[in-house]
Amino acid sequence: MRIAQTEKTLAGADEITGFSQIGQQNWDGQSPGPIKSMSFSLEELLAFTSEEGVIEIDNILIDKAALESLGLSQDDRVWFYQYLTADGEEMIIVTWSANDVEGILNTFRQVLIIIAPAALIVAGILGFFYVKRALRPVQAMTQTAREIEDKNLAKRLDISGKDELGQLASTLNRMLTRLEEAFKREKQFTADASHELRSPLGIIQGEATLALKKDRNPEEYRKSLEAIAKETENMSSILKKLLFLARNEDNKRLDFEKVNLKKLLTELADPIELLCEDKSLNFQIDAKEDLIVKGDEVSLRELYINLLNNAIQYTPRGGTITVTLTHAGNNARVTVKDTGIGIPEEHIKHIFERFYRVDKSRSRSEGNIGLGLSICQRIVELHGGKMEVESKVGVGSTFTVLMPQVEGG
Repeated sequence: MRIAQTEKTLAGADEITGFSQIGQQNWDGQSPGPIKSMSFSLEELLAFTSEEGVIEIDNILIDKAALESLGLSQDDRVWFYQYLTADGEEMIIVTWSANDVEGILNTFRQVLIIIAPAALIVAGILGFFYVKRALRPVQAMTQTAREIEDKNLAKRLDISGKDELGQLASTLNRMLTRLEEAFKREKQFTADASHELRSPLGIIQGEATLALKKDRNPEEYRKSLEAIAKETENMSSILKKLLFLARNEDNKRLDFEKVNLKKLLTELADPIELLCEDKSLNFQIDAKEDLIVKGDEVSLRELYINLLNNAIQYTPRGGTITVTLTHAGNNARVTVKDTGIGIPEEHIKHIFERFYRVDKSRSRSEGNIGLGLSICQRIVELHGGKMEVESKVGVGSTFTVLMPQVEGG
């Protein structure tokens, strides 16, 4: 786009003697649009050439040399736009469709042809290294995950950042921790259960072998059968408790309803008093309030019977066992206190583990297989409560059970 440079002829007409690029001179045009526009091909313009070598079209004179300075081709078409300036003079703007635009397009096309492939190559190389670097943590995590087996679950994924991959590694590490704990529990459980069942099976096999080895009198056969029956009963007890723990991994199998703890504990008092009388124990129960919890009555009965049997078993003759039912904030609190032999401090944190026995030499002979307190703990957990224990050797133990209380109905 160019502004025509004009000069006055002797006749007073404006003659275009040259062209200058817009921007090389000021143009303070005020007209919102051209007052006249015309379009001619180069051939049409040359057809208006006079004998003096001047092109005259519609009162506009164009010096032929000035027109040739534009470097027009036969395919070009020239537009003339006339504007009024602020002082009322006419100004002519000349444009054409062609060489400048075509040249720009050709240049742009060449640039694209040269630069685009280079840009793609550079982008591909940079992208390759960036993706390789970004996927390096994933490859490391994959390699570590392949190396983790049941024998080395302690191994963890490397957490090197707080981005999405770091969060994923942290989540997987927590999952591995849970799996490791589960494998340890399963391994310990299998070993303990095998050990506990091995002894009664060995006794049964030994008694049966001795009874069949040679003829015996009825009394000897009777003793062998009694020993077999006792060990069978022990095995049945072990399997029954193991089945309870296996089945009650969640509370979906329990029948929850409103349970009056005062009524439940009162009903347990009579049979517990009979057991206490056999050992000359003093049994006391203090359950004055009707405290209601939501739970499975059969399981709750099992819970308190186990705790009371445990107290009876480890309380010497002449001792005292006390059961108390009270409020504890929004919880119902049941305490079972005895004046028994107590539990050494180093053993307290282990007493709820399966098959754990404080005195392993005495427990088996007394019928304790180390599952009673594990069952108690599991029942309390399934009811959304918690169990606490305080004990001192030679003084006694106090087991406290806290469970969420609900309104009666």
